Amino acid sequence: FALSLSGGVDSSILAIECAKMNLPVEAYSLKWTNSDKDRYNIDADIAKKTAKKLGIQFTEVEMPPPSFIPSLLNNFVKAMDEPNANPTGISMMVLYATIAKDGHRLALTGDGADEVFGGYQRYNNVKKINKLPELNSIFLKRLLDMDFGNKTVKNIAYSFLSRDSNKFWENWHFNTNNRYLKKLIPDLNLPDVHI
Repeated sequence: FALSLSGGVDSSILAIECAKMNLPVEAYSLKWTNSDKDRYNIDADIAKKTAKKLGIQFTEVEMPPPSFIPSLLNNFVKAMDEPNANPTGISMMVLYATIAKDGHRLALTGDGADEVFGGYQRYNNVKKINKLPELNSIFLKRLLDMDFGNKTVKNIAYSFLSRDSNKFWENWHFNTNNRYLKKLIPDLNLPDVHI
């Protein structure tokens, strides 16, 4: 079976337990070698070291170039068939496709453990979204599809799309960020928490 090993606490605990029980596990981790930010590969580097230390077979999965992201995003939204707050979901599509291609029918993962034990502030914040006006404007949708430089303005604009819009839900983790909500509704009295 496979293990999605991110290098974080949750999946590393699973790796340790698999090694202790001498189970036939193969660890997988994502790598962004074409990224301009080294921090995106810290997890994969830690995962590789963890697997080596534990004597677990390890496979590094290369993320495709950015030009593939729109296709991956569409596949992710279709696969989930519901709003989803996991911003790593796009990369998981690549990881799990590789795991399946390698013949594994079972994959362990630590994904969601932090939500079960701690939760995220954005889940509370999403309840406040209904205070925002909705626009079902074709012009606004087309404007957002254009690539203009101001990310903050674009993320705020997504907050005004209809809740029935895929674009709204694709970006809802930005829309429920305290920083953006404070810009939209200054009197919400939100705590200063970085999400």
